[in-house]
Amino acid sequence: MSRSTLLAMRAFGLVVLLAAAEEAVAQIDCSAPILKVLSNNQEIPATGSVLTPQITLRVTSPDDCSEQVHYRFRNALMTLVRRGRPVIPSSIVNQSNVNLAQWMKYCQPGDRITLFISYHDIAIVKANGSLQPYAQPKPEDLKGQKFDIRTEQAKGISFTWPLLKP
Repeated sequence: MSRSTLLAMRAFGLVVLLAAAEEAVAQIDCSAPILKVLSNNQEIPATGSVLTPQITLRVTSPDDCSEQVHYRFRNALMTLVRRGRPVIPSSIVNQSNVNLAQWMKYCQPGDRITLFISYHDIAIVKANGSLQPYAQPKPEDLKGQKFDIRTEQAKGISFTWPLLKP
């Protein structure tokens, strides 16, 4: 096999790999909701931040989606966790604006606040303003993605907020 044929085959293989990689990036599930936590209209990063007395919970579609889907939630479970255990009993939050002033006296750097919203508590806001219950994804709908019914992924959406030193 000549050197030019070998180079052409490698180039073709590279083009196929790049095309496959581009296709994999484009497969974002825009119908799947995600939970964002905001403080002063700024998204709290998953890497953590200091505790703030007021937060806003927002259920939305991923940022990479061209068409945003609007959601509402009925209840969110909020837990302050230290070394894998709850510090105080979990709270049920039923509105998007959350006051954490009472929690501030219990929090320490290194703690985490976990937020969880069950799929049963999520609704899609239609164009006319009516609410449609969100259909929980089924394993066959995930098109090859790993799906374990024992995980939070099977039951709802969540956000873990590591608390940092001020």
